[in-house]
Amino acid sequence: MDADNPSNGVLIPCLMTHHGPGIYYRSADPESIAFAHSEALRYMDNRKKSKAQVYQDYLAKLFEMNSSPDSQLKKVSRTKFESIIDGFDEYAKVAGRHGEAYAKRRLSSVKRSFHFEVPGDRIEMDFWNVELMSLFVETGMWSLLPESYRSQIGSTRIWFAAAIDVSTRYVLAFKASTNPNAANAVEAIRMIMSDKTHISTALGCETPWIGRLRPRQIYCDNGKEFVSQRTQEVLRNARIAFTRPPAGEPQARPFIERLFKTIGPMVAHHFDGRTFGSIQEKGDYNPEERLSLQSDELIKFFLFAICDIYHNKKHAGLADGTPHNAWVKATSRYPIDVAPDEEEMLHIFGEKVSRRISSYGVSFMGIPYSNDELTRLRLKHGQTDFEIKYDPANLRSIAVYAGKDKGWFSVENQIGLDDNVSLEEWIVARQQLRLANAKESESGLAAMYRAISKLRTSGDAAMIRAKLGARSLDSNALARLEAELCGSWIAKPDDQMQGLEALASLPGDLKLSDESAFVEYQTVQKKEIAAAKRAAKSERLEPRTNNTDTDLQTETSVSRSGYYDEF
Repeated sequence: MDADNPSNGVLIPCLMTHHGPGIYYRSADPESIAFAHSEALRYMDNRKKSKAQVYQDYLAKLFEMNSSPDSQLKKVSRTKFESIIDGFDEYAKVAGRHGEAYAKRRLSSVKRSFHFEVPGDRIEMDFWNVELMSLFVETGMWSLLPESYRSQIGSTRIWFAAAIDVSTRYVLAFKASTNPNAANAVEAIRMIMSDKTHISTALGCETPWIGRLRPRQIYCDNGKEFVSQRTQEVLRNARIAFTRPPAGEPQARPFIERLFKTIGPMVAHHFDGRTFGSIQEKGDYNPEERLSLQSDELIKFFLFAICDIYHNKKHAGLADGTPHNAWVKATSRYPIDVAPDEEEMLHIFGEKVSRRISSYGVSFMGIPYSNDELTRLRLKHGQTDFEIKYDPANLRSIAVYAGKDKGWFSVENQIGLDDNVSLEEWIVARQQLRLANAKESESGLAAMYRAISKLRTSGDAAMIRAKLGARSLDSNALARLEAELCGSWIAKPDDQMQGLEALASLPGDLKLSDESAFVEYQTVQKKEIAAAKRAAKSERLEPRTNNTDTDLQTETSVSRSGYYDEF
């Protein structure tokens, strides 16, 4: 066996992990599992061998491999071997054994079994538990890791949260966490309703991640992350119906269960073991930092596969269609519930903290917020704490609670932050600036803007803003960061300020795969801002002829006073 390549160059185009009931693979070593996966692939060819025959072929090949003194692979049992085959994508198995035409005819009934044609009518969400070692082995990435890293992985696990639109099989959210909780579920719900094109652009995907809407109904299990008070509050505020199938019945939400078994084969088969960056090139880190880094690399790897492979691959449940094409066609044919605007997002996802109004107004993470209404509150109530809401994804405005009579009202920042500056982006820029030049970090806002713009031009801002990593920031950690990074510092505009570098926005060439150009994709509620962003583009999308902006607005706008009282 080659010491530098413990899997003998064998690439595993299938991802199987221990997720709930099923076979556990740790009884065999990583190299043996990798070899079994590669041999199990032989089930998907036109020789149409039975599982038993493929297993016998595997045993013969295993004997041949172990005839060399340098190779001593362990045997995988027939039960385990067949469970690997069972995990392959159904369309890939039928098409490989009987041809694509037969697969389309046979599996078209799957699409008819769930009568959801309008995007957003049924969104399925779930958390997927993955052991890192198994994930690396079964995607062919194990051989890329240095020995020192392999010995440190142990039994570390990561949870992936995903959301899929049943009518189109389009993935609307995909996030990682080290422990599923309400915060992770809320972030995934937000991702469903957020623009994700900057993520696909930053990852270098050829197909933009265009899916975005307000779900009409979300289906998920009875996990604590979904039934928590915080998650339920967000769903109520967003006016999204919530359904939990009976416990122990994953067949009641079959599409998200199948998604987790489908992405893995695409990752390894199409990428040929390549990751976005070799771990050896990242330098020497302690074990925790290495594992954190690798989880970040993994989520990028999967997102790349979702955007450029899964969304463009013929799907068993779509007959002859792909999720990308199905999404484009369905959103042009049916009216959808458009995603909330920035102000409503603040009230849906806003995190509550207490702040005192000063002469600067209200300060949060060193950002001053002020307006006339806030000034009147200070003059009337003096040095009193008020409840505020901030949106971690958009620091442009906060909401202040003025009591039961007046409810919540919005207050904009006084330093010119746009809609695209997230809390994480602001924190990272502040940290980098303080490390680089503590004196400049206290002198004004220009240096902060330069730091944020540098993040954006490097592409790091898109990853930070998307919160793709497995780490999360709780209220206690945020309070410590605010005290450490900001203290009494309040950002002030100065004469040297320049505008922020713009994040990638919705591209102007959305198309059906290998087909004609797609006309206007989705209603943008703030038309003036959207028009300004598109003005710089050489090509502008034409409006739809069969649906107007009014047609797509399925819910009436909520008045300012009445809306705030709901939260």
